[in-house]
Amino acid sequence: MSTRTYFMTATLHSIKWAFAVPRLTEEKANISAENAIAFRLLKDRGIEVPKNVQFGIWVRLNHLELILEAQEFIGDTRKVEIPEGMKLREFRRWYCRGERTDGWEFIDMGVWA
Repeated sequence: MSTRTYFMTATLHSIKWAFAVPRLTEEKANISAENAIAFRLLKDRGIEVPKNVQFGIWVRLNHLELILEAQEFIGDTRKVEIPEGMKLREFRRWYCRGERTDGWEFIDMGVWA
């Protein structure tokens, strides 16, 4: 089976998943994690996110302090091999739900150790 290499970053305070969506580089994976955590921080504070905006750009222009705060909740970045044809969000769902056989063990807060 053919695979593609991506990177996923742990998010210790996000809306739903323990990892951000897989990205092609470690840097993009970290940005994705920042966005996921910043989104949760906005929701926690009752701040509405405008419709039809590019979230990453919007949050950095209007709430840069949340991006800085998000750094406290970013975990490790992992290299993952995603089967060819599998959608990135589908892979994250599978990965975070523990349907894995790579020896990782699930611990608190949806983090793998």
